[in-house]
Amino acid sequence: MASNIRFGIAKTGITPPTGLPLSGYSGRSGGAVGVANPLYARAFSVFDKIEEKRLVLVVCDLLALDPSVLECFRSLAQEELGLNPQDIFVCVTHTHSGPAYGRLSRFASSLDKEESQAGRRWLQGLPKLMLQAMEKAISSENDAQIGFAKAEVDISVNRRLLDPFGEIRLAPNPRGITDPEVLVLQARDAKTHETLGTLVNYPCHPVVLCEDNLYYTGDYPYFAVESMENKTGAPAIFVNGACGNINPIRRGSFETAQWMGEELASAACEGLEAIAWHDEAPIAVDLDTVMVPWSNYPSVRQVEKYLEAAREALDRHISPGDHEGHRLESEVARAQRMLHQVKRRWEWVEAVIDKDTQSVISEMQVARLGPAAFVTLPGEFFVEIGLSIKESSPHFPTFILGYTGGYIGYVPIREAYSQGGYEVQSSLVGEGAGEIFVEKALEMLRRISEHSK
Repeated sequence: MASNIRFGIAKTGITPPTGLPLSGYSGRSGGAVGVANPLYARAFSVFDKIEEKRLVLVVCDLLALDPSVLECFRSLAQEELGLNPQDIFVCVTHTHSGPAYGRLSRFASSLDKEESQAGRRWLQGLPKLMLQAMEKAISSENDAQIGFAKAEVDISVNRRLLDPFGEIRLAPNPRGITDPEVLVLQARDAKTHETLGTLVNYPCHPVVLCEDNLYYTGDYPYFAVESMENKTGAPAIFVNGACGNINPIRRGSFETAQWMGEELASAACEGLEAIAWHDEAPIAVDLDTVMVPWSNYPSVRQVEKYLEAAREALDRHISPGDHEGHRLESEVARAQRMLHQVKRRWEWVEAVIDKDTQSVISEMQVARLGPAAFVTLPGEFFVEIGLSIKESSPHFPTFILGYTGGYIGYVPIREAYSQGGYEVQSSLVGEGAGEIFVEKALEMLRRISEHSK
């Protein structure tokens, strides 16, 4: 039987110049000093020859997508390639060792308000580099069969630990919930059966490398892709899942990042041993707006008052060189950093807040590809949210694509709000937002299921 599927995969380098501030940690001492491994925009495209419908996935080695980049890229894709934005899923791996750029500068430790000229030039060129990756993927399409597989791997840990005083710490919690499932999509040439490309989906924060790392790196996803490509002899792509409260089980070095990537790739390959191939994969897509409650995040004025109080206490101190003086100076410095971060966050909030309803506005995309489905989540969703969607989805497998489209930050589950902790304190969204996304995802999955019958 002839295949009705065409598949293409490609990548384009997006590594910025060194010297730019790094994103993901507030405690770094400086900008990027070098490149440990290159950053990429990777893309795959699947075309259904019967319906003449194309689905495209683009994944960048970045912490998040600046709204201006996403808007520009979508415009280019529509103008130059005639692609509808709802047919393109734009993700990031969420590496914490990529550049802080545009509105994402709020994730950097630097208090500098202005981006460098080199940083601005790189930012302006990023959408075109993403477009190049997508164009190359589409132009490389071959008649193909696609298959889906699953496996499990134990390389992550829940990072919300309840201490004896009832406080949630940002620390490993071996008894906490994780999602060990690795989902895999692979394509092979319809005639020769040579592997064309592989997609690996797994939920875990790319934070093996810590604050002391000042090199650009894709973290463990880079090594997972490299290992997958070595094992299969074909290009690969990693896409993250719902991992807002999930960290690597080991951290701290490039050797550890390589170990984790290789473990993930090995698990994915084990799953491929039971893969079932398809000559047809009907495509159905949907895009919808999601509005969720806004959280009580501190205003700029509240933090300014905190800084004023810290400065007043320091001014009253008569011997600034003693231990108490140093402590008060540290408090002022902390307040200055906080003010910088809150100002940057409010700059970001302007792009996602509906002032009339005081709601956070975002979008969700879903797609059906044969028996499988893809669900996008625009930020750092708790693992329980991804699990809820997968468990109730009418499609198997259901890939959860975290950090896709716009970025609204952390989205905890309802129970987390009474517990507190870093993710809740940092969240833009209010209690119940996560459950709204689950409900919307299942509604949209049912919709594309009915559409394809």
